[in-house]
Amino acid sequence: MTVNGPQFTSHEFRSCTRNWEIQHHTSSPGYAKSNGKAENSVKTAKQLMRKAIKAKADPYLAMLDFGNTPTQETNTSPAQRLMSRRTRTLLPTTTQLLKPNVTDDYKQLEAAKRQQAYYYDKKAKGKQQLQTNDTVRIQPLRGTDEWE
Repeated sequence: MTVNGPQFTSHEFRSCTRNWEIQHHTSSPGYAKSNGKAENSVKTAKQLMRKAIKAKADPYLAMLDFGNTPTQETNTSPAQRLMSRRTRTLLPTTTQLLKPNVTDDYKQLEAAKRQQAYYYDKKAKGKQQLQTNDTVRIQPLRGTDEWE
């Protein structure tokens, strides 16, 4: 998913996505909720950096430790899911744990996604359909002179 920047709306980009059979979805740059996964990753990285700086620790080691920390849904870390192995840290680790080991935790991730969707859908409300000649008001993006 990308924002509607000119690099993603060009004829060349559309041609490339069509040739490679890539499904390209766009979101509004002024509506951060539409790209929640990326926004959440940025928020987590910023929190880690702030905490490391406040503790006078190395922010890069904090990011490394976060990448090696297993998540609740799958009991594997982001590094394990990306590279099929753990990465070295300052903590003592056996060589057996550093060897590649492909894990098939997609079923667990899908089950976690279904559970999150179930709880989200319990409180979500449907959108009212627009009819022809309905009045629609749109707030300008931040940084413009009006409506701030």
